[in-house]
Amino acid sequence: MNQPNSYDNKNIFIQSLSYLKNPRSMVIAAMLTAIYIVLDQPGLSLHLGDVIKINFIFVPVMLSAMFYGPVPCTAVCVIGDILGVLITGKGVVPQLVLVEIVRGILMGIIMFRRKPTLPRIVLGQSVATLFVNMCLNTAVLIWVGYLSAQNVFASILWRVIKNLLALPIEIAVLYKLLDSLTKAMEKYKIKP
Repeated sequence: MNQPNSYDNKNIFIQSLSYLKNPRSMVIAAMLTAIYIVLDQPGLSLHLGDVIKINFIFVPVMLSAMFYGPVPCTAVCVIGDILGVLITGKGVVPQLVLVEIVRGILMGIIMFRRKPTLPRIVLGQSVATLFVNMCLNTAVLIWVGYLSAQNVFASILWRVIKNLLALPIEIAVLYKLLDSLTKAMEKYKIKP
């Protein structure tokens, strides 16, 4: 995860897209998608009421963002979300798929080819939690009618509390995991 000398944000999508031509990258992205699907299943998530769900899908999202950038990360998010919903027998909500597209793009831009330092992990996970989960996801849930007009304030309050409580846990998990993974990859000269 060495930072290139000239990091050109205009070409980040082209650079990221090139990983989809590499069979090794595609296999790793597919495995990250499978991990996303497994971690998103109800049996592996902690549910507190109808609104609050704590899971660990942020791990494969962060790994795909760090290794491959916004395009494959978006694919991991979207395919993982759609297949995960279909496996549970629920219907796909296109508006929530758009939220996953935003998540993949933002995480890919923040983490692609960057060393996973604590400030960068805090930035990436804070954007995912505060903007994507709390703002976009909540707005979409209201838009599609999953949060009723009578319970919107209470639901939003619970979502804010859940996300703010989960954020430091997610950051700690990611920092420990990515720090250990980066050291092992450097020691054994492994490239994703």
